[in-house]
Amino acid sequence: MKGKCLSELPGYERHILIYRAVHKDVNKFFPMDYVTMSRRFAKGHADHQAAIEEEDYHVLSSLVPSSSLYQTPNIGSDEFFYDGKVILGKIIYKAPAEAI
Repeated sequence: MKGKCLSELPGYERHILIYRAVHKDVNKFFPMDYVTMSRRFAKGHADHQAAIEEEDYHVLSSLVPSSSLYQTPNIGSDEFFYDGKVILGKIIYKAPAEAI
């Protein structure tokens, strides 16, 4: 369930750089994807998933309007919902299956 839109909250810029750890075959952000504003958090998640699933993962990034980001039920976490149009992400980190 979506919480408050980040564009309605104080302290957020008009556009925000988001990250998402995904399987190597994924290259887009989709509505209701969990995303983070923390590059470190996304890299750690990609490394963890690559090790657990023994599959290559990578981290995508994109600059999106804050009006497309919403709080998740676990307010205070590093994760948010992206709820905008489907967009192509830029690969900024690769986590091979043997990363850990």
